Amino acid sequence: MAEDEQQKAKKGLGFYLLIALFLLLAYLLSPGPVIWCVNTFSDGHPGDSIERAFQTIYAPIIYAANNVGWIQDFYNWYAQLWVG
Repeated sequence: MAEDEQQKAKKGLGFYLLIALFLLLAYLLSPGPVIWCVNTFSDGHPGDSIERAFQTIYAPIIYAANNVGWIQDFYNWYAQLWVG
């Protein structure tokens, strides 16, 4: 009986790790759709509150892009996919 509980716990842990990985990936790729929405619904001129919210929510990504060249290159390329 203890083995069944251990196997269930391992399966549960794998599921939660998969969910965490999915959420991390969704966060890392979410600036693209946000940029598209801002450009589409605000005529490319977001208000100050939208810019502050973007800078706050994506502060870790912005920091990484400002300090690591290949991350900056990736996000520049990725943003162009959503803008153009």
